Amino acid sequence: MMNPVPIARLLGWGSLGFAVASLAAPRLVAHLSGFRDRPRLAQALGVRDLVVGAGLAGAADVRPWMYARLASEVMDTVMMAEGSRRGAFDRRRSLPGAAFALFCACIEIAVIRQLANETDG
Repeated sequence: MMNPVPIARLLGWGSLGFAVASLAAPRLVAHLSGFRDRPRLAQALGVRDLVVGAGLAGAADVRPWMYARLASEVMDTVMMAEGSRRGAFDRRRSLPGAAFALFCACIEIAVIRQLANETDG
């Protein structure tokens, strides 16, 4: 079985990358994510991902941070899908984003399960 901690750390670095982009270029990230003219939303998500990413990248125990990351992905999936459905977001951009967040959530569930197996075993 593969060690899940390096995967969790890699997910953390991905969060940090998104955070930096969201904080450095919020209008661009909002546009690419389909949030239309909502750069503050991109910034808020960037701050959240900065915290979660730092936790995953640097904490001795990544388990609580993996749960935070999973909760973030679920929130992103619902937010982008519902924003698309209601017409608040650009569907052509936000639905692929929702699908990607859901894909990431599946990876995170697998990592969380492996971390639990290591603790139990």
